Amino acid sequence: MRKTSPASTIGLLVNADLLVSGIATVIQSVGIGKIFGVQLPVMAGATFTVLSPMIIIAQQYGLAAVYGAMLCSGVFGLLIAKPFSMLVRFFPPLVAGTVICVIGLSPIGADVSLIAGDNPAAKDYGQVSHIALAGLVMLLIVVITRVFRRFISQIAVLFSIAIGTLVAWPMHLLNFSSVHSAQWVAVREGAVAVNVPDDGVSVPDYGVSVAGDGVSVPGAT
Repeated sequence: MRKTSPASTIGLLVNADLLVSGIATVIQSVGIGKIFGVQLPVMAGATFTVLSPMIIIAQQYGLAAVYGAMLCSGVFGLLIAKPFSMLVRFFPPLVAGTVICVIGLSPIGADVSLIAGDNPAAKDYGQVSHIALAGLVMLLIVVITRVFRRFISQIAVLFSIAIGTLVAWPMHLLNFSSVHSAQWVAVREGAVAVNVPDDGVSVPDYGVSVAGDGVSVPGAT
């Protein structure tokens, strides 16, 4: 089975995320009868709250198990959505705010490794310039959210990341080599095998293929 590089796998996952988010946005906005969708102009997107469980599952059981867990959790979420919505009024704002704060802090380990690096022996580990760049992005998010209103404040994260990317350009922190070799329009093949090097996160070589009657995961037991 064909091997894919980690960069190609990340691109595949991002594309899949955007596709599913678009489908969910249409369902939420238009609705399917009275069963699915709030029929309001909302936009669905990915959440980082599942990042830590996904990493744990991938380390122990592989990427195929992550896909299966996401499918099962989606079905479970649909089943408990209606009963849970009746319990929301029993949770005061203090409880909701605390939960949101804990959710936001849960992926801090992965965030720190992206900023400072995950190899203490590396020469660029914990560079002040990298930490300052991350601090600049966070500061911009707070400032834009507080100063601007409506649309601009709602895209504060996106706007701050764009500014941070421009600042990182002269710092030689950007690598567009994969972009140069990528096609403008391409259709991914039905089967993808993932082989991540042994850098602390080991993902077994499972293939995931999308067939006409569903999703099949070769090699998974």
